[in-house]
Amino acid sequence: MAPGLCAWPGGRSGMSAQLKRFRQPGPVSVAVALAVFLAVSALTEMGLLQPVELAAYDTLLRLRPEQGWTEPRITVVRVTDEDIRRIGHWPMHDDVLADILDAAFRGEPRAVGLDLYRDLLVPPGSERLEALLRARPNFVAVEKFLAVDGSIVPPPPTLAGTEQIGFADLVLDRGGSSGAACCFSTTASGSPTRSPCGSRCSISRRRASARSRVKRIPPICASAA
Repeated sequence: MAPGLCAWPGGRSGMSAQLKRFRQPGPVSVAVALAVFLAVSALTEMGLLQPVELAAYDTLLRLRPEQGWTEPRITVVRVTDEDIRRIGHWPMHDDVLADILDAAFRGEPRAVGLDLYRDLLVPPGSERLEALLRARPNFVAVEKFLAVDGSIVPPPPTLAGTEQIGFADLVLDRGGSSGAACCFSTTASGSPTRSPCGSRCSISRRRASARSRVKRIPPICASAA
């Protein structure tokens, strides 16, 4: 054998056999699938695929039929531009809001939530509205405190310090869209607030809690561990 040269066992026939083995679709497919799996797992673990996943999820939600889901036990009362033109001003006066809430309470609902900031009184009818809110423990008002710029909107003064307050803030992901709802949140200092779990509750969570109290279902606070 010449110096610096190495012989393949079996000569060219052995080399051909080895090449044919690697050209078989079975081993190649397994190797490619394993490489793709490891690559996708690594990207997912690092969070690099999250924007793509959230964008795909939002697209699927937008493609759903608008009338594809209904819940007969829930009634949504909206304020439209036509309503504002008919009222003639905005925000609506407290007596108008009191009429709307009074009509809702006449239906004996288990819970009523007002997703409308009402930190300032809009007379006339302020005294009537405040008395109505205080007399209804199954009513939940909204506040705002998760703003990035630090701006907040307090709850109605007559409900301050009670468990009839929930936030409706949306938490945006890195892509600038909201992919999930927030049920609980603590303050920046981590101090306990108005929740039995030691954190603020969303307005949706408050409404569910009010309904659970009527059905005698106790709240369960899950441990962070």
